[in-house]
Amino acid sequence: EYMGTSLEPSHAKRLMGEHWAYDFISGVVGGVAGIVVGQPLDTVKVRMQSAAPGIYHGVVHCFKQTVRTEGYGALFKGMLSPVVGCAPVNATLFVTYGGMCRHFLEEDGDRELELSEVVLAGNVAGFSCAIVTAPADLLKIQLQNQTATKGSKAYLGNIAMAREIVRAAGPAALFRGLVPTFCRETPSYGLYFGAYEYVRRLLLPPLQPVDDGLIEYDPEAVEVYSKMRVSFATLVAGGLGGTMAWFSTYPFDVIKTKMQGELISNSQHRKYPTMRATARYILRTEGWAGFSRGLSACITRGFPVNATTFYAYETTLKICERIDDLFDE
Repeated sequence: EYMGTSLEPSHAKRLMGEHWAYDFISGVVGGVAGIVVGQPLDTVKVRMQSAAPGIYHGVVHCFKQTVRTEGYGALFKGMLSPVVGCAPVNATLFVTYGGMCRHFLEEDGDRELELSEVVLAGNVAGFSCAIVTAPADLLKIQLQNQTATKGSKAYLGNIAMAREIVRAAGPAALFRGLVPTFCRETPSYGLYFGAYEYVRRLLLPPLQPVDDGLIEYDPEAVEVYSKMRVSFATLVAGGLGGTMAWFSTYPFDVIKTKMQGELISNSQHRKYPTMRATARYILRTEGWAGFSRGLSACITRGFPVNATTFYAYETTLKICERIDDLFDE
């Protein structure tokens, strides 16, 4: 082993695990970690996307306005919904992704997955998890947009908000914004996993034997450097992959937020009834710039959130495999 990378498996092989349960557990841990890190800026992004033009003058202004009028706790409004929804969302995402990777490697399990296969596996996984993501996002956005402070009579918690949505517009209302969610998740997760794999391969290339393996290195120094190098590659690749994925389909996220942020009680007179109507309204009232509202908050949030998600995922996956090895001994 040289610098600890000769035995480091590819991202695709690690992320599919040896069992679907590892994919599930690691996905939940990684997802929750990312949500906690990114929730404040996600609240800012959602409010900037949902508000009428001119209400907020930028990320900093929205952040200050929210804290000044509602306190720091407002930045974490709606966090319980994605945390609770994290289990089914990540179960669907990573288990589907892992299943697709295993399918591609059925005939030759020792080969490296092609990047095109990684992207396709991500596309299928993204499409699958959109069905679970849509209602979780709807509830989160409705909670983030309410200005009532926690403890007041007007404030609605997660369960109360869900009941109010179903009461006002029926169970189908929970899936409002499903079409733009499909349009956002399907291509973005292909790029998400594909970019992560590509960047990680660049940072951790296969190393050739040096002098026929006769050169010796201090085992402890090699181990420390190896862990630092792998951790650095994971964080950078995860951050870049997630940021690129968000940027690629951001207009669909704006449309989805508009549709899901509209008051459910206005079901009979909706301003954003369909994805097409919403896109036309944004273009007519705000121009092309309207499709990038809140993008700066999203990009600022994207790198640390996705770096944290992938690092927590891979760390948990390795722990699961080590525990499994202990039981096998």
